[in-house]
Amino acid sequence: MINNDKSCQKDSCEAKLRKDNKSGYCRAHAVAVYRKIAWQKDCEKIKAQNRNQYYKNRESRLKKTQIWQVNHPGYGAIASAKFRSQHPEKVRQNNREQNRLHPESRARIRSRRKAAFKFAIVQLTEYEQFLVSLQYSFAQWMTNQAGIRFTVDHYFPLQGKCCRGKHHPSNLRTITAVDNARKCNKCPLHGL
Repeated sequence: MINNDKSCQKDSCEAKLRKDNKSGYCRAHAVAVYRKIAWQKDCEKIKAQNRNQYYKNRESRLKKTQIWQVNHPGYGAIASAKFRSQHPEKVRQNNREQNRLHPESRARIRSRRKAAFKFAIVQLTEYEQFLVSLQYSFAQWMTNQAGIRFTVDHYFPLQGKCCRGKHHPSNLRTITAVDNARKCNKCPLHGL
């Protein structure tokens, strides 16, 4: 029943068609084409069904997500840091777009960060300023030597949930950017 003269219309598909085939596509591609046509016809109906299914299973999905996050701490931060390092231009473009669309959100974040730094900045002696600059130079040197990005981390975060640190040499350390992203603003004493 195979017609050797005709093959599937889909690019790079070499499946031979049956003589009674009217669609011009092999079975696998015909199903995809028919699904696309059905989607275009019943788009709103299918969207409503998907929305209902989403809200129906929302609680169980959230519970599963929370369990997974407890078993895989810091994974999201690692994946995010990896994506940011691999696609810096996409991230920059996305940030610009978000800042343009939501200026009030950006202003809120900026003011919160400014207040945290205002609280965290202490009067440093000349020697302490030298130690801070040395820490940043060391992070840059480690990045160049290892080929992995190192950053200066505040051991006690400037915007911690349960405790806050100061921008002081005694509170600074050099760690990888991935570890810094994983740590986020957690307090090392309580893990919060």
